[in-house]
Amino acid sequence: MAALPVGFLVAVCICSALATDDGPTVEISGRTIRGLYMDVEQVKISAYLGVPFATAERFAKPTLIESYQGSDELDAKDLSKTCFQTPDSYFPGFLGSEMWNAPTELTEDCLSLNIWAPENPSGNVIVWIYGGGMFSVLRMRLQRRLHFRVGPFGFFYLGDDTKAPGNVGLLDQQVALQWIRKHISVFGGNSDKVTLFGESAGGASVTAHLLAPDSRDLFSKIIVNSGTIRNPWATRSSCRMLYFSMETAKGLGCAEEYEIKQATDPEVDQCTVKKPEVDGIYSCLLKKNKEDIQVVLFKTAMCVVHSAMLIQNISDTMYEHMRPMEWPFGPITRDDTFFKGDLRQKLKDGDYKRDVSAIFGTVKDEGTFWLPYYLYDSGFAFDPEGSEQENSAIIDEHNYTVSLKAFEGYFRNSSKALKILEDGFKGEEGKQTRYRDGVAQFVGDYFFSCSLDEFVDHIWTNLTSTYMYYFTVRSSANPWPKWMGVMHGYEIEYEFGYPFINESAYKELEKDKKASNHFIELIGEFVNKGSFDETKWPKYNADKKTLEIGEDPSVKKIQNDIYKKYCDVINKAKKAAIDEANDN
Repeated sequence: MAALPVGFLVAVCICSALATDDGPTVEISGRTIRGLYMDVEQVKISAYLGVPFATAERFAKPTLIESYQGSDELDAKDLSKTCFQTPDSYFPGFLGSEMWNAPTELTEDCLSLNIWAPENPSGNVIVWIYGGGMFSVLRMRLQRRLHFRVGPFGFFYLGDDTKAPGNVGLLDQQVALQWIRKHISVFGGNSDKVTLFGESAGGASVTAHLLAPDSRDLFSKIIVNSGTIRNPWATRSSCRMLYFSMETAKGLGCAEEYEIKQATDPEVDQCTVKKPEVDGIYSCLLKKNKEDIQVVLFKTAMCVVHSAMLIQNISDTMYEHMRPMEWPFGPITRDDTFFKGDLRQKLKDGDYKRDVSAIFGTVKDEGTFWLPYYLYDSGFAFDPEGSEQENSAIIDEHNYTVSLKAFEGYFRNSSKALKILEDGFKGEEGKQTRYRDGVAQFVGDYFFSCSLDEFVDHIWTNLTSTYMYYFTVRSSANPWPKWMGVMHGYEIEYEFGYPFINESAYKELEKDKKASNHFIELIGEFVNKGSFDETKWPKYNADKKTLEIGEDPSVKKIQNDIYKKYCDVINKAKKAAIDEANDN
């Protein structure tokens, strides 16, 4: 998946704040950690940046730092370095893509925390997973942003009993939460008042912790934007991950030929490398530099279909195994270390954390962001220098069919399923944008909204309280074409108070400030109490009550089952695909 835009917000927060005095200090295990004071919106913040919480060998499980050796002060005045990843370079210099890139140096030595604490903290702690920045410094909460390994460095898999057991990126998060539980009090936090907060892949991570036995005592509330661990892009089978890992090892010259052995029971997701010896492969991989690993990864995976942007010499065998919106490396569904079982079976059995309050939500146009990346050659080309008209992506029926067919692999390559999707997602008859909007609707609903809705529908009755929102505010600072609407990830700037921090970026500043303040107040109330008055935000129930968060906070709009129309089409297509496969 690509990096969240909040790294951009962090940079702005730091630049707009002034370091003062000698900085605040805390003591952990007898060693002094010195941060810096920051004045943000006339609020004094103590910031402790780049505090290490764990160490780890490449691809291996992390080890919690139990104590900090040395007698000198540990300097915590610089933002954490970013875990190694590939920057978004598809539209160089364009803010809409550059803002997703990390503001700090990329490195493998990255397991650290950025911590912001207000002068008079309430004890509430917000942990932002994957990306982050100062959250609502005006609301008197302690905020922490943790770094964890991503891509092959976080999810390389050579087998359960090897030094590369998979899901170590999730284990990084878990160890960070253990560190927070152990040391939160010295920063003014309460270990019983931890809220996990994440968007997209971060949301998937947050929900993964519900299913991890060793994470369940480490938090009490969750806020999930636009992603769960059951979204189509969120996980892979361990067998598929082993294949991607071995292909990468082969590309690096660490495994000339290999053979994968699958479990005798086809229902069991478990594979092992029959030959060569895994220890030899791992030792070889440790000697490779990180840049080579990332380059080989993109040579052996069709991560986008925009041919001009692909690194040369893509492996033909891997090309045919990858689908749009699928990434080679990510969480595996079954392991012995994090989930300690199969997450799908755990969900089925109700084996997950239940004493938790939750907010889930999506934005109005989840699908549009991805179209210039994945369907560039099907009429969704984007030119950062072009006009609104030139970038309007008005496609015809042919490109509509071609675009939907690109996702046919998710429906077992069923022609019947494709026909259902084609008929179900066409927009209003006679409307010029009907085909463009239909593709955007499908991508947003299939990959985000419907799977999130299904996840929430499965677990809400067992949770302490559940709330759902639907965000409909288009940012006046959004540089993408207007037709792309309220895009994936663009609620984050409102949650983090960005309109108050960088006023000059907004053309409709008062509107955006009002929406941001409203969103922050809702999240603040949830973090404090874990619930809302029914007149303000009714709980999610069998009617699927959802609060629309729009431009005018004074207008409260509650909708029921907002995803039903198109999710019904997707479910009908899924069923047709299964039936067609069974008939054959």
